[in-house]
Amino acid sequence: MGKQKMRKIFEEFADLLDKRLEEKVPTTEDSVRYTLFASMLQNKIDPNEIELEHPHPMIDGAQIDTWLRDFGGNPVGIEFKYDRPAQGTSKAIINKTERAGAVFEDLRRLQLLTSSERPVECYLVYVTSEEMNKYFNSQRNCHVGFYCLSPGYSFDIESIYFKDRPDSFLKKIKGAFEARVTGVLSRDISREHYLRVYRVCSL
Repeated sequence: MGKQKMRKIFEEFADLLDKRLEEKVPTTEDSVRYTLFASMLQNKIDPNEIELEHPHPMIDGAQIDTWLRDFGGNPVGIEFKYDRPAQGTSKAIINKTERAGAVFEDLRRLQLLTSSERPVECYLVYVTSEEMNKYFNSQRNCHVGFYCLSPGYSFDIESIYFKDRPDSFLKKIKGAFEARVTGVLSRDISREHYLRVYRVCSL
């Protein structure tokens, strides 16, 4: 029941985010997070169950973007990543490989949560523009199996996944990890944006 309700929350969140982008409302990563918060409220989640910047129980000084204290008997941890379109002269210096590494560092942080003493249901919400969508869809960069997951399908990230990767990718990740990533939602949304939601657990 908990996973089904979370999927409904994410689907309504996708509709709200699509509308926001369509109306050209300035949007940051915090805006994306608060849009999910709005969907949670629409779905009768008690706001007192929701924490922002919850201390990560296994990484000193780190925080989890959004935390539900009790959802169907277990806590829920959600990380957000929004790779916004490059603007102006920054288009020439965007490092797509580093950005990809930052996505995988979020996956690592979530995977650690799922191996803690109390089980945590973990999700990554990834919103990106055309630059990173093309990068992840390129067979040359070898991330298609992860990025293009359809809802309900899983992809196993094993330690060998990190072998022979570019230094700019690896330097964003604080160590290799192993995780099972399952697609929850995959949607193309307004103004050449792409929304992916993944559930993350340990292998």
